[in-house]
Amino acid sequence: MIELCACLGCNVGSDIPDFTPETYEPSKGGFSEISLRALKKTKK
Repeated sequence: MIELCACLGCNVGSDIPDFTPETYEPSKGGFSEISLRALKKTKK
């Protein structure tokens, strides 16, 4: 992971473009998506 960040030129705390990964939600028993923008809005 550190190598990837170094390659992309980002550091801890750097602003990065919005992205939306697919995540597994065990409580729902399925997959969902969450965007970085939504997480920032809720301060998570």
